Amino acid sequence: MGSVEDVTTRAPVAVLMLCHKHPEHALASIESMQGERDLIDRIFVGDNSCDTQVTKLLDASDLDFEHVVFEANNGFAGGINALTDIARSSCEAEYFLILNDDTLLEPNCLANLLAAAGPDLIASPMIVASDDQRTVIQSAGDFDRDLVRFNNQFAGMDRSKVPPGVHEVELTDGCCFLIHRQWSQAGFDMDPDFFMYFEDVEYFLRLRSQQVRFAFVTSAVVQHRKSSSSGGPNSTSALREYYFCRNRLILARRLHTGTKRWRVYAVLARLAVVNWWGFRRTSPEAARAIRIAFVHFFRGRRGAYSSIHNR
Repeated sequence: MGSVEDVTTRAPVAVLMLCHKHPEHALASIESMQGERDLIDRIFVGDNSCDTQVTKLLDASDLDFEHVVFEANNGFAGGINALTDIARSSCEAEYFLILNDDTLLEPNCLANLLAAAGPDLIASPMIVASDDQRTVIQSAGDFDRDLVRFNNQFAGMDRSKVPPGVHEVELTDGCCFLIHRQWSQAGFDMDPDFFMYFEDVEYFLRLRSQQVRFAFVTSAVVQHRKSSSSGGPNSTSALREYYFCRNRLILARRLHTGTKRWRVYAVLARLAVVNWWGFRRTSPEAARAIRIAFVHFFRGRRGAYSSIHNR
């Protein structure tokens, strides 16, 4: 691993970000990078909104970024794949920073990620809640294949209590990660079958099968607004429950075979029923989305389900 001092001898970074509903968040995120602009070759913002007002607000900004307008909402997987193709063909950046738009980079975040990263090592920052700027909220640690979920090593901790350094983990979070361009050139893209939710996990598991390692870098910090388009921190939505439930089953199918697969399905079904029962009165649309997710999974439906986006 390198050090912060030798980062300037390395090739720059291309930032890849999707914007769906909140252009003000995307612009604030870009603004937070300005102190490290010398490390950034290009910033590509994929406009997934299909909303002329969002597009106008992004176009009106004086910030330096490439505004890529998509004709349809391609989800996180399809959108990032498209931006990766554009970045690979139009700039020479050695690394790509994949970043959620509702984030703010703290000073030296990018430099410290670069210092830790390598061709076969994906570097992720410490992600903290923006409301208190203290609580670690990301997924990083071991991945439980039987429950298809993370065993989070740091989530919920105060950032001051996390041992400083570069921690190697089995997998980390897709909210923000720095990856070498060689993996895109080798054809490693996110699977559009997932559209959103678990697309990063499936992608990372495939990379890990190629001996890629993952690092959690405590000196690189990102503040996450926790205000995603699929539901806030203390709420849910039909959109979130549909994709989370269906895609968890899709990933389980890819991870397991035979009777083990059906045992995992049964466990995930029980967990989904608990959520369905809780949502029946508080969020009936979310409860209905869980039922639809199971039906669609077993019928082989993959990718986007546009009808759920308006619920």
